[in-house]
Amino acid sequence: TFETPPEQITGAKVTLYLMLERIRFKRAGIIPDGLPEFKHGWQLGDQLWVMEQPSAYYRRHLMLHEGTHWFMSRIYGGYHAPWLMEGIAEWLATHRWQDSQLELGIIPASNQEVPYWGRTKLIRDQLAAGTAPTIDQIWRYSSTAHQQVDAYAWSWALVVFLKKYPETAKIFDQMLKQQVMDTPTLDRWWRRRLIGKLSRLQTAWDAFVYDLDYGFTDAPGLLQLSANTQPLLAPQHVEVHTDRNWQATGWSVMAQQVLQLQANGQYSIGQTGRTWKCQPQGVTLEYHRGHPLGRLMLAIAAEPEEPQQTTQPLTVLPIGHQAKVVAPHAGELFFRVNEGTSGLSDNEGTIVVQITP
Repeated sequence: TFETPPEQITGAKVTLYLMLERIRFKRAGIIPDGLPEFKHGWQLGDQLWVMEQPSAYYRRHLMLHEGTHWFMSRIYGGYHAPWLMEGIAEWLATHRWQDSQLELGIIPASNQEVPYWGRTKLIRDQLAAGTAPTIDQIWRYSSTAHQQVDAYAWSWALVVFLKKYPETAKIFDQMLKQQVMDTPTLDRWWRRRLIGKLSRLQTAWDAFVYDLDYGFTDAPGLLQLSANTQPLLAPQHVEVHTDRNWQATGWSVMAQQVLQLQANGQYSIGQTGRTWKCQPQGVTLEYHRGHPLGRLMLAIAAEPEEPQQTTQPLTVLPIGHQAKVVAPHAGELFFRVNEGTSGLSDNEGTIVVQITP
């Protein structure tokens, strides 16, 4: 990630303090001046201070988180904007420890794998409550924003998104090679490289956050708006691949436009060792987000006409074999089958959808 020459950190040493009761360290005269009160962990120079946690996983997570702060302060000689410092620390600290092997920067497969982590739950709860921050709001997090745990979750999510989204992955790598930038400087740095693309990026972020959950993977792709779309004025056929994420059709609709959709196809939905033979209605033996596994789904996505005040969940509608849809807003049509991103890649087959305005 950092491409740091070994000689840059040769001889560097860091001391980690794991505290069950802070008062005992204070009485022993170990706690230095300048160490503030904190709930979880703190990095101060070459010292890492971590409070004991209720799970072994989360204890390691905090050690890695504070260790990342120490490493970044060493190689950069200072601290980047809060969202970046905390987001990268969260990303690298989210780990898997198995058979004496440490894997950093994972997306956990389940909550049992990362007890007391809770980042995806925070994100889903705030999405449902209508309080999820936009990219712009996360970029402008202040130095006190991370006094609230949700700021860690959103900083982590944004780092994962910018690393994985095709239009920002190389920019993100370039950013890590720059000198330290404070919040306003880093904000301007990103905006210069995304001129004319920020609203499209927010739409892609909305879709990414909609899918972000345990087991998330970008292997089937991420939603990307077409560079140019055509208004849907006559019947059209589109082919939907069941092993891919949201697939752009290139056709756009107006708000309140009425659509008749009819879908046909037979395909297989692979599901951890078993395979379901499936049609566009899906398989009612398994459900995902309230709908049968494998059911054909429609999303309508567009660049926001005005800056969003919150991140909006992707508008997703169940289709199945056939459906009449009134478009809730204008946008491009996207299709995929109903399944978490971790399960899409082993599906086989296609669906042909006829769209009649």
